[in-house]
Parts: sequence; structure tokens; C-alpha cells
Amino acid sequence: MVGLVIGKGTETIKGIAHKSNTKIYVPQKNQANNNQGSNLTRSVEVLGSETEQHIAKELIMELIEGYHNNTLNRQSSEPQM
Repeated sequence: MVGLVIGKGTETIKGIAHKSNTKIYVPQKNQANNNQGSNLTRSVEVLGSETEQHIAKELIMELIEGYHNNTLNRQSSEPQM
């Protein structure tokens, strides 16, 4: 999921930061979660005003929800065996 949020060449996270007028930091995999693995949730640090942080959070959540909705739609449209 982190790759989805960061995007290819950090394009997605840079776009979210630009749209929300924030600075967004995602820790490197080996720094996150005390090295417990890549499948765990990673913290994202968002710097900006409270309103800007809220906008960034909403954009990130929309991205994740859109991914989940697309995944569920594809699974429900696949033929059942």
C-alpha cells in the first residue's frame, strides 16, 4: 500500500503534497515499524497547517479507498468457479 501512496518516482506523494500545500514524509522500509516487516502500517508525517494536513489526509484516504473499491469491483466481476 505504501507504493500506491508514494507512486512511481514519488509522483503520487509529490502531487498530494502540492495539492495540499504540505510536506509529506514516509519513512524508509528499514526505519518503519522497528523493522518488523513491510506488510505493517507505516506512519506518514504531514507538515502544514491543520487544514492543509486534513486535505492531505483526505487525498491519501481517497487514493487508498479507490484502490480497494477497484480491487473489490474486479473480484466481484470475475466468473465464479
